[in-house]
Amino acid sequence: MQYANFERNAKKLYNDRNIYKENKDLFKQFLEKLEYKLKRSNNNKEVDEASIKTLLGYVQKLRNVNEWFNNKPLTTISEEDMKRVYDGLEEGRYLNKRGKPFQDKKSYYNKIFRGHFFRMFEKHELARKVLEFHKGQEEAEVRFITEEEFRKIAEVVMKPTHKALAWLAFDIGENINSLLRLQKKDFMAMLYRMQELEDAGLYKPQPNHYPTAELMKIFSKEKENHD
Repeated sequence: MQYANFERNAKKLYNDRNIYKENKDLFKQFLEKLEYKLKRSNNNKEVDEASIKTLLGYVQKLRNVNEWFNNKPLTTISEEDMKRVYDGLEEGRYLNKRGKPFQDKKSYYNKIFRGHFFRMFEKHELARKVLEFHKGQEEAEVRFITEEEFRKIAEVVMKPTHKALAWLAFDIGENINSLLRLQKKDFMAMLYRMQELEDAGLYKPQPNHYPTAELMKIFSKEKENHD
């Protein structure tokens, strides 16, 4: 159902008569390659729900970029064009559907202008030149949380399943999207395999002052298979 939504929106983009054909060809080439990349990188036969949301996000981003450059063939944009768009975003002149300035400017700078899309038609270096004073993600201050700070947070998390997810994120550094896709069967399979190895003498649990493993056992008992 979700994929049908992406197909529908992508088709509208490709068939939009108000968009220059050369740009539509670039959009199609980019989205097809991105879809293939998402399938292969996630070892899936089809794109999963998270990947579909990513694709839908890019469909809208490409529409916005086309509008900001006034439907000009993107292969011909100049430094002046790039600076106008950059300044427009930084100064809040471009508005989203809610009539508010775009808050996700960095995603356009890093994923579109300096990323693979502009690289396809060799305008990424032009974008880098114009965006030279923008503080990119690689230059941002590293943000982290200490164990002491985390334990204070974990202490006030009441629901065992939420506490298990919090400790799993802190213990192994898993990202939130992956955690939210976990199901009971994922925990059961891992715990069963660990027990098999332990019974065969091939695995010996190591002392760990984190309660992650015990919380995962509670998590696996509480959640339904489809949760």
